[in-house]
Order: sequence, then structure tokens, then C-alpha cells
Amino acid sequence: MRANVFTDKALGRYAGQFVWLSLDVEKAENAPYKKKYAADALPMFFVLDPKTEKAALRWVGGATVPQLQKILADGAAAVKGTRGKVETALARADRFYGEGAYDRAAAAYREAIAQAPPTSPRYGRSVESLLYSLYETKDYAGCAKTAADAFPRLAKTPSAANVAASGLSCALELPKEDASRAGLVESLVKDSRSVLAAPRRDIAPDDISSVYETLASEREEAKDEAGRKTILQDRARFLEAAAARAKTPDARAVYDSHRLGTYLDLGEPERQRAQDVAEAFAFQRDVDEGVGERGAELAAELGRAVRCGRRP
Repeated sequence: MRANVFTDKALGRYAGQFVWLSLDVEKAENAPYKKKYAADALPMFFVLDPKTEKAALRWVGGATVPQLQKILADGAAAVKGTRGKVETALARADRFYGEGAYDRAAAAYREAIAQAPPTSPRYGRSVESLLYSLYETKDYAGCAKTAADAFPRLAKTPSAANVAASGLSCALELPKEDASRAGLVESLVKDSRSVLAAPRRDIAPDDISSVYETLASEREEAKDEAGRKTILQDRARFLEAAAARAKTPDARAVYDSHRLGTYLDLGEPERQRAQDVAEAFAFQRDVDEGVGERGAELAAELGRAVRCGRRP
């Protein structure tokens, strides 16, 4: 986000409308803020009400420039409090979501979605937040069914990747004996593959990467190792192409943790590009991809491979 989105000139008009702050919640001194704002995923973005210091709106994950513009506009409107019945319902859901009260947020998002008109520009954001809330409350059946029902309406929007991948993740969490599981998995696999088959520039690359990752998990569960590796190879090529298009070293480094993880999942830490990934990762601890303990684990694993004599 910092390298690819916040540098976009289209966001210049928002510079004076907000007081901008970035916090590394993995640092011990920021633990109180992590707890206060329920920062349980990375990256995470908040629009705070300056009077109450509470989150008027929260967004989990990356975003494209158009998505971020909508998030900022919605956040500003929520703080001002100038809204009608539908906006009030959504603001209530956003408030619960910002507090990490996921059970209440889920119910409130359902209510807000039911009240909103079919053409609501906030439908995608509302569904994505609802899916995250359902996952956090372990309502995997509700999450998967909501995603499957919502996907046709969102298939040609920036929300398509997150909805398909989130829904499939939830479906895979269902017990094997659940009668609805097989149908939901099949439907959401189809939706996920459709996202990859028709790439869209308005979908964030890390969201596409997550679709590949979830599909690979589905193939692993199905004990289809060949299929899993095919998906991982496709993911590696996608990430390498995205990194090659990056205009600055910082923008390229955004993909390092995803690429490194993919190489290791393939059992190929010796791939030529892996050394570049490891080196960039060491110098990009502040990149807002939130790699944390997993990133350190991956870097250590690659280091062990190098020490064992395999060519990095």
C-alpha cells in the first residue's frame, strides 16, 4: 500500500482532510494500540473519530486507489454523522467492526445489507467486512454461503477476489460430514478460478495472490499434489510478473514475502529469484504487508537451505 497506492497522485486531494499515522503493531511499544483497535490482521486501516478516538471505519487487507478513495469518503461521512437510514445502519456495523465486536458486527452488516438498495456502492465493502466477521466468529457455514450468494453480484468488481477466497476458506473449515460442504467448496472453487481466468486491474495483486493460495489449500486437502503444485507455479509466475512491473524497489519488495512463501511451499528455495526476495525482505521490515513471525520463519528456512549448500 505504501509503495503502490499511497504514492498515487489521485490521493493528493485527501492529504489535508486527514491526519495520517502509521503504526507498526508488531513493536512492543505499540501493543496498547493493537489491543485498543483490535488490530488482529495486517495490513489494517482505520478512520478514527477525533472526538472519541474510536474507529468510525475499518478496512482489513490491501486496497486499490479507487477502493481507498471510497474507504476514505465513507470514513469521513461516518465521522460527520450526516447520513440517512441505510448509512446509519452501515455506520453502526462499521463501529462494531472497528471495535472487534465481530458477532455484533456480523448481525449489523446483515441488517445494513438488507436495507441497502441493489445498486449500493457500499455493497462490496459491506460483504467483505461481513465475511471477515463471520470467519472470526467461526460461523463458517454462514460465511461460505454468504460468499457464494454474493459472488455473482460482485464478480465484476474489485471485491470479487476477496469474496471468492474468503468464502472458500470458510467452506474448507466446515466439517467433512456437513451436507452443504461439498457443494459450497465446488461453487467457490469455480468462483475463485473465474477470478484468475479474467484478471482485472482494479483488483489488488495481493488479493489475487490470496486466491491462488486458497485454491492451493483446497488441492492439498483433496490430496491432489500435482494440482497443488500447478496452482503454486501459477502463483509464482503471477507474483514474478507483478514484481517485474513494479516501478521502484519498494514497490517490488511488496511481493517478496508472497514469493518467498510460494517458493518454499513448492520446495524450491533454490530458485534464482529467491535470493533477491530474502535480501529485500531483510531491508523491508516496515512494509505494510505484515509478514511478522511467518516471514521470519520463511527467511530462516531459506537461510538453512543456503547453508546446506543449495544454490540460492
